[in-house]
Amino acid sequence: HYNRPPTRVCQLPMLAAVFILAWSVFALVQPSCAAPIVPPEAPHELPVPEETLRTLSSHPQWHALLHYDSLVTAISPRSRALPSGFFLSEDGRSDPRQELEATLRGLFATAPADDEHVRCRFPARARWLAQALGKNGKSLPSIPCPRFDQWYSSINPESVTLIFPTSFLNNPASAFGHTFLRLDQKGVADDARLLDYSADFAASTEGSTGIVYAFKGVVGGFNGYYSVAPFARKVEQYSDFENRDIWEYRFSFSSEEVTTLVAHLWELREMPFTYYYFDENCSYHILALLDVARPSLGLIQSMRSWVIPVDSIRQLQQSPGLIQKITFRPSAATKLRSRIDASPQSAQAAALEVATTRQPIPEILSSVPSDHDRAAALDLGYDYLTYELIRKRDETAEDKQRLWSILAARSALPQATSPDIPAPAIRPEEGHQSGLISLGVGRSEDRTVSELGIRPAFHTLSDPQAGYLLGNQIQFMDTTLRLTERRGLELNRLNAIDIVALTPRDSFFHPTSWRVNLSYRQYQREGLNPIGLGSLSVGGGWTYALAERSLVYGLIDGALEYSESLDRAHAAGLGPRVGLVLSLNNSLSTELFASRVQFFTGDSHTEFTSGLSQKVALTRDWTLALDVQYTDAFQNKSWNPMLRLERFFSP
Repeated sequence: HYNRPPTRVCQLPMLAAVFILAWSVFALVQPSCAAPIVPPEAPHELPVPEETLRTLSSHPQWHALLHYDSLVTAISPRSRALPSGFFLSEDGRSDPRQELEATLRGLFATAPADDEHVRCRFPARARWLAQALGKNGKSLPSIPCPRFDQWYSSINPESVTLIFPTSFLNNPASAFGHTFLRLDQKGVADDARLLDYSADFAASTEGSTGIVYAFKGVVGGFNGYYSVAPFARKVEQYSDFENRDIWEYRFSFSSEEVTTLVAHLWELREMPFTYYYFDENCSYHILALLDVARPSLGLIQSMRSWVIPVDSIRQLQQSPGLIQKITFRPSAATKLRSRIDASPQSAQAAALEVATTRQPIPEILSSVPSDHDRAAALDLGYDYLTYELIRKRDETAEDKQRLWSILAARSALPQATSPDIPAPAIRPEEGHQSGLISLGVGRSEDRTVSELGIRPAFHTLSDPQAGYLLGNQIQFMDTTLRLTERRGLELNRLNAIDIVALTPRDSFFHPTSWRVNLSYRQYQREGLNPIGLGSLSVGGGWTYALAERSLVYGLIDGALEYSESLDRAHAAGLGPRVGLVLSLNNSLSTELFASRVQFFTGDSHTEFTSGLSQKVALTRDWTLALDVQYTDAFQNKSWNPMLRLERFFSP
């Protein structure tokens, strides 16, 4: 089975390149090209009527097989595939008619009579053209393709399932989640799907990091490749190592559609494609693959702008009957947390000792009141130690011995059942849409303020939490324009990138919470024009859960500011940030924060900011928000209340 080099990242969407500086703070990520295929010699004249050639060259199936960009095809056809062995005609990337004729010449040829024949190299094209040609298709020579047949038989596909690992903020490339396909084998039960294969698309980055990665991802400096690999490897990466829950969406594809898709994957091996972080990313190219199986879906044709994985799922659900079954696959961390919640307090304390110390197990269990609780402690201790070893990717002989000791002690106690792990009541695609536009009215410096906001993506701490992970915030190019009484229209705020990851700590989990923000914002000054500041701030700290749907956090922020209005045009400082995130239900959410930064180099000053953001979800995509912010900076103290009506939309 073919696979690209291991250094790959699959990414997603957005707008502009101003966030590149911040991306370098926490980023990861050229290409190689397959040797071109020389078409076999064949008769110049084709036994196909001109009208048939004209019809087939403009057929949606043919354009899908060649990955033509539907947005420009009507004007000037162009394939997303880069010049390589994917095209048999020199003009194939921009001329579907020339590529059709070159393919047909190769199919009607009798040499080479082996795996290098066009029928073997392009089995999906060959299958479709043989059917579309009707009687003429029956005259195509029969060529054996043992390598393709063996590869296809080993995959043995029966159905296709879209796989969606949820977001993973500790890797910026996966901040929005990811989508790929699972090729479900015939005769395999649903609880044994780790035996299946997966089909993925990712950028080949060859180790580029920081600004280089960010810049190339935006401007198209990387090539992307399709690959086929064991599904178990993907589950290990996403579920075990990155603790990402996985959602599975099985399609109602016919056996013919499944065969076409898998045969097309054979055509795509080692073939480079254009890759852009904003639009032509992993989700875009997976949608293009689904269009090959069923061109009537028109998924690529309906793409309007940037592509976010969860939005691609929403798009798929607009095709009635396409998604046949939805399954939730909890991550290793979710499974462990479920067992923790199901264990009594005494069992939890004993489990930690069992997993983290070398104290004799009978001695640890002596303080546990019942056999039931002792069994729970050993089950939890074993799962926690296994989880830690997987996370660290290291296992010593001593660790193995401890695991065996836990199992031996557990075998002497009554059998217990594993806790059920119910799927979240609201799936990711059922949450609010990714884009946001808002209208607001409020007061600032005793003046009436009107506000227009636009945010291409994605989610804030105070947005409705249904379908999203509490404590996660991702904003790109969040822009606010204000019309202020007696001052006119101004750019009040631009959050080029604003990411917050608040993951609660407890006795078993010890994550570090963090945030990064690259922005421009205005500060009011009494009797003077506002001061505009460019700012980069990065912070880290701890978060704790007060209750099931509430988080309290404390971070230490480092900040760097630039403005011609500052002494020596810059300022650098440090200070605490504390806050509370509360979601009483799926309709009501609250964020409360306070931040104080002391700037000690460049311009010496102190900035104190606190705020309350309260949002009520009127419907899934309509929200009423009340923001109240207090600022004490640049010898000016001000209260700024703002009432907003917000509308989420699909890009």
